[in-house]
Amino acid sequence: RMEEMSDEQLEDVIRKSSLIFAFVGLVLMLVQGGIYRRFVSRVGEMRFLRAGVALMLLGLCAVIATLLAVHGGILTETAVVIPLALVILAVLVTGFAVMTPSVQALVSKRSDPTRQGEILGVNQSMSALARILGPAIGSFLFFVELSHVMPYVAGAALMAVVLVLTLRLPQE
Repeated sequence: RMEEMSDEQLEDVIRKSSLIFAFVGLVLMLVQGGIYRRFVSRVGEMRFLRAGVALMLLGLCAVIATLLAVHGGILTETAVVIPLALVILAVLVTGFAVMTPSVQALVSKRSDPTRQGEILGVNQSMSALARILGPAIGSFLFFVELSHVMPYVAGAALMAVVLVLTLRLPQE
């Protein structure tokens, strides 16, 4: 309820949000620039894809457990919740950081060379559509019940399906 916030409270929210975005950017940079780039030739895109999906599923399950613990009054100390949330966020971002370039590489490598541009374009279009529909659906699901856990449950269910599907793909 931003309209009910004082200027100081709003500035505090903006400052904290900015720090979270900086943290996400730092983790992305470290994982993609330091880990993924160095090890993809040894590990392979398919293993990184599966690891990324598994980490995102794990992170979403941790978000669900944390939200339910906070809503249920089990987890009440901000000094515990904030560091826990940052660890969970790091797991989620790490999964995203290894999954995303792996998807791009696998789509590129497994596409017919004569249609590669078209297929990569469709992949980008679907990614953009997900970035539009995800927040719209997630915003609706957020208010379905008081613990606000439903968008994360939906995300975890989708990631579980994706994990099963990636396990059915042939190794590189």
